[in-house]
Amino acid sequence: MVALFNLKKASLLLIAAFQCAILVSARPSHVELTRREFANRGNLTTNAKRLQAGLAPLKPRNLYNPSRVVARTPAPSNLPPLSGNLVVKRADGSVIGYISTGDYGYVTTSSANRMLVSFYPNNPPFNIAVSGMSLPNLGFLGSSSLSTNGNALSLITTNPTAPGATPQNVGSPYGTAPPTESAVWYYNPIDSQLTAQWVNPDGTVLFPSFAYSTVSTRFSITLMPESNQVPILQRQAAMVAFFNLRKASLFLIAAFQCALLVSARPSHVELARRDVVDAGNFTTNAKRLQAGLAPLKPRTLYNPSRVAARTPAPSSLPTLTGNIIVKRASDGTVVGYVSTQDFGILTTGDDKMSISFSPFNPPFNLAVNGMSYPDLGFLGYAPLSTDGNALSMITTNPTPPGSTPQKVGSEYGSGDLTESAIWYYDPADSQFTVQWVNPDGTVLFPKVGYFAISNRVGITLDPGANPEVYLYLAETSD
Repeated sequence: MVALFNLKKASLLLIAAFQCAILVSARPSHVELTRREFANRGNLTTNAKRLQAGLAPLKPRNLYNPSRVVARTPAPSNLPPLSGNLVVKRADGSVIGYISTGDYGYVTTSSANRMLVSFYPNNPPFNIAVSGMSLPNLGFLGSSSLSTNGNALSLITTNPTAPGATPQNVGSPYGTAPPTESAVWYYNPIDSQLTAQWVNPDGTVLFPSFAYSTVSTRFSITLMPESNQVPILQRQAAMVAFFNLRKASLFLIAAFQCALLVSARPSHVELARRDVVDAGNFTTNAKRLQAGLAPLKPRTLYNPSRVAARTPAPSSLPTLTGNIIVKRASDGTVVGYVSTQDFGILTTGDDKMSISFSPFNPPFNLAVNGMSYPDLGFLGYAPLSTDGNALSMITTNPTPPGSTPQKVGSEYGSGDLTESAIWYYDPADSQFTVQWVNPDGTVLFPKVGYFAISNRVGITLDPGANPEVYLYLAETSD
């Protein structure tokens, strides 16, 4: 019994001691209470102090906003555009002349009317801007696809087209049609040479050669500068042309780059520079960069709402005049000239028909001088077909472009059908071509045949045994 009592007494003492220990450990210390009171008074504003006080860290502030992060827009190049004249040279380096201020790629030897151009050579193919012209850019006329048959496309001023685009109806000295391309240029700063890229209507990308016609004194692009058809097109195949800009443009770039290097060189007196900046003396970016400071905040000088497409001014080119010379398509030999006699009769004498026209907005009318009717067209007494029929050339009153044959009055009288606004003109080789609209509205592009029995020319879809001929604008001296 004594042992049992002692065991019970010891157990009670152990329980009492354990409860006292729990009470002591649960009682907050004087130091901790002081810390909590200090924190509640707002004095523990950093995580270090809060951790010392036994408190949780502060809730983090979200200083990063991913929606504000955007790709930096590249700044435009601060290099000036290259500018100058375009000199045309033969392959041996001898100078032919300069591209003139005319709209059709004429080459001049005069210093008074050289075309002034400017361009940025980065990101080719690029546009070349022209100064003082009715249209803002320099390109080529896309009246047909470039091919290996020796055709050529004339240099011309135009509204801009996008790089890599096929020919577009954006407006040229001809009007809204035919189409053109302008963003076709590449530049080699080593020799100042310009080359061209051309995209055919089917999307084929070509890199043509340049060609110069001594007859028309015009500049063009072609795939066959040495083709056996050159005599027909009246080009000199050896005269592959090169563009050279004035070498002053290269010196300008070099000087500008040297200026940038000098202006970017930091000085060892940086503290003094900052003092001067603080005094408000560095008000330009050049001075701030020299002082090792960031550039000034840009001023918004560009207002895109004010930019509008420029309305092309009317072309100042005169009306083209001359005679019509007829040449065989096979070898380029001259058959004769369209005469003042009606019905397309040819002549080799002095009775050549005199014509005048404005090659804008084809198909257009060809005016004839000194004839009983004012325009040159063809009789529409029957539809053109593949059975070999032909329609005679005749003078007539004018018909609208794109119309079917009309009874407007001609050398045959008022009862016969004619069309007159049917003509296209290629300034690269001075060649005329014809569009014909059959009575059912079918648009055709016939050939011109020479009918030796009657010594006449007419249009046909199948010349058959009659030789095909080409019609050209001829100078009086031809």
